[in-house]
Amino acid sequence: MAATNGDNADVVYHEGNTKAFIGGEDLGVGDMYICKSCVRWKSSFDDKVVRLQYKAIPIHAVSRDGSSFPLPCLFCMVDGKVCATSSANEATTAATTSSHRELNVVEMSDEAQAVQTSETNADNEAEEGEEGEEGEEEVSEVRFAPEEPHNLDAMYEAMSKCQMLHPDTDDEDENGGHQLGDGSDSILQSDIACS
Repeated sequence: MAATNGDNADVVYHEGNTKAFIGGEDLGVGDMYICKSCVRWKSSFDDKVVRLQYKAIPIHAVSRDGSSFPLPCLFCMVDGKVCATSSANEATTAATTSSHRELNVVEMSDEAQAVQTSETNADNEAEEGEEGEEGEEEVSEVRFAPEEPHNLDAMYEAMSKCQMLHPDTDDEDENGGHQLGDGSDSILQSDIACS
């Protein structure tokens, strides 16, 4: 499906009938929205939602190699753990590392957010020693496989353009770029809604 001028000016590209996969888990068919503020997929059959912030996506690519994945897809490597959540009682939360860099945003209920926060705190304490030794952070693989594989290039282009709106501030700082006004290198969450 071509780019749409939907109700939300934030939407740059919409692809219907797109399967979503997190790791090996098939979430089913839904609508994928490539927005200026995020990438969002909503199931057509239940209230599952996947929402990814661009700063959490260090790599995205078109994959047509059937030996690595059975369907042609838009592959996204995402910093942090990604899980599909319910769109009922949506709230936004950020997964963070010990350096307080925002990695990934998912939508979930307030109750689920409280559970994740306590689990994240426990996980961070348990993994703090391991991360220092290995220096590895958790990474998720998310794939979006449209019913019309010939649309993959347009999906990739739209995502690339939107991702350029969100440069990696850590990379800019290392290359003599800009820091935030207060001198910190924290990533601020956008107030733009992605729906």
